[in-house]
Amino acid sequence: MISRLRGRVVNISDNVLIIDVQGVAYEAEVTGTTLATVAGHEGEVDVYTHLVVRDDTHALFGFASLAERELFRALIRVNGIGPKLGLTLLSSLTPEEFAASVADQDVAAMTRVPGVGKKTAERLLMELKDRLDTLPVGITRGATNKESTAREAELALVSLGYRPLDAARAIDNVYAAGEPVEELIRMALQRMTTNV
Repeated sequence: MISRLRGRVVNISDNVLIIDVQGVAYEAEVTGTTLATVAGHEGEVDVYTHLVVRDDTHALFGFASLAERELFRALIRVNGIGPKLGLTLLSSLTPEEFAASVADQDVAAMTRVPGVGKKTAERLLMELKDRLDTLPVGITRGATNKESTAREAELALVSLGYRPLDAARAIDNVYAAGEPVEELIRMALQRMTTNV
């Protein structure tokens, strides 16, 4: 599986990026957030990816952050939500706004997304409500204000196999504004292993 691309954007067409990675060009459909992040960027960009393989096609979807990619993966596990609709949802709502909508069961916010009707919104919110604590975004509204370095450190711990709730607690215990991501991860891992 292709997990991340690091390369130079050579073309942007609608919501499709073509990224040159050492002479090999990859085409990835991206969210509006990702498009805004990489558009006009000089030099290399990092795009986290998800590969969808079907009988007739292989499609690569790209995201500016791990949180966005993991939320996309959670969305496409919901019955009736395909990759295209998942991209539309993430282009319309930030991961934090999405988590808040799930927590509040806000059908109106979901139905404002193009292509999402009331029944789809209700099913989406119902299926994700019980999994809110496993979504790769803040569990509470207070977490949405946390600096991006803390969020990145949490996602790194989740990618190492820790549960999102445990990762969030570990980072909260060691978080200090201004600390680099690597240091937060190191301190959190040290604290988690000594508490086992």
